[in-house]
Amino acid sequence: HNIHFILQRCKTSCSSFHRKGPKLWRSEQLLLTEIETEWLRQFFIQGEGHKKRLWEWWGKPLRHLFEFWEKLENRTKSICNLLEAASRGKCSEDMANKKRKKTIAKEKKAVTIIDDILSRKENNGSARSEIFYPIAELLEDRAMMREKWLQRERDSVFGRVPVDYTPIPFPVAFIDGSNNSNFIAESPMEGSPINLKRIAKNLRIFGECFENRNVANLPKEPSFKQNAKELPHKMGRSWVGWQNKTFGLELQSPWARLLLDGKKTIETRSYDIPSEKLLGRKIDVLESMTGTCGKSSIGNLVESLQEVNSVVKRIGWFKVSHVIKYESKVQFEDDERKHLVPKKSAYAWKEGTTIYGWVVSTCGYYNDKNRDSQQISRLFRRYRSIFEIGVEEVKKPSQKRNAKESNRKKKKRRF
Repeated sequence: HNIHFILQRCKTSCSSFHRKGPKLWRSEQLLLTEIETEWLRQFFIQGEGHKKRLWEWWGKPLRHLFEFWEKLENRTKSICNLLEAASRGKCSEDMANKKRKKTIAKEKKAVTIIDDILSRKENNGSARSEIFYPIAELLEDRAMMREKWLQRERDSVFGRVPVDYTPIPFPVAFIDGSNNSNFIAESPMEGSPINLKRIAKNLRIFGECFENRNVANLPKEPSFKQNAKELPHKMGRSWVGWQNKTFGLELQSPWARLLLDGKKTIETRSYDIPSEKLLGRKIDVLESMTGTCGKSSIGNLVESLQEVNSVVKRIGWFKVSHVIKYESKVQFEDDERKHLVPKKSAYAWKEGTTIYGWVVSTCGYYNDKNRDSQQISRLFRRYRSIFEIGVEEVKKPSQKRNAKESNRKKKKRRF
């Protein structure tokens, strides 16, 4: 198998995330383990010298592979959350508690999904044997794989080779801190072998509780840590993600449209642009409603298309050519016609502070076609008001019909 084959497999797998079922979930977990152990870890264990010689060619496909790895890790977290919610919903006797209204609705939906999966003809077993246990087993396999890789990276043989050919820490971030600060991809899961085994153990318990409706055996606390506060939200200038991720800047109304209309040619901030890698690159404009000056209205992590649409609109883009450092009130007020910050504004010059002016070189609005074809499905705060953007392709009804027709013809040709 070559890199193009594995990338195509990843693309096909990730395009089926809208579907649910044990067979599909198992194939995704096997693929995730395969790309991590057979491709990504194999490259980085060979050291910096190896990377310097080959990254020019391998960099692009490996970054794509890391993107798919990240998507599959997020998918794993979604599956785990679904199974936990279904188990808790099946066991719950307190379905009228108003304080748990949202949680109860989520648990009811999860139970419906699992019951629907079990009602299909191809699933003859129980939820425990068909769904919960197989997923737990695959997580245990991955924990064992990571354990072996850690042992391999500590092998005494690396003490006898040049430093440039000793293992590079695997460049990913997990929420339990088992990560490399210069990570290329991140996971909302706990990554250490011990924590993965604990998650797998809890999945087995959830499977038993789903079958027996035994509330007493349910873990009292949620089994999977939430990542909204635990992953880095203030990345340094050396972070490799600045050069290959898509970012947006939150701007409150009316500043967002003043910038895109060309009236505001300097965007003022209390901080410098976090990386030179962002200069000359498109940064999306995330327009939020007018609120408290200097206070973001977006959470550190927004994980669904519906939630994103409720807090911001991606209305356009801009590029920053360079940054001006304002060091005096006179210097700042001389540029008022460019940054449009009046003297009495909450954003005006204050003694003892430094203001940075991000000089806009070019900008533009997104038209409906651009905005509708790629919708934001995830926002992750990376530095102050700068968010990493995750998008998903949205197919038009005509495209979906064409895809179905194409698949139908392919099936006909097989027989």
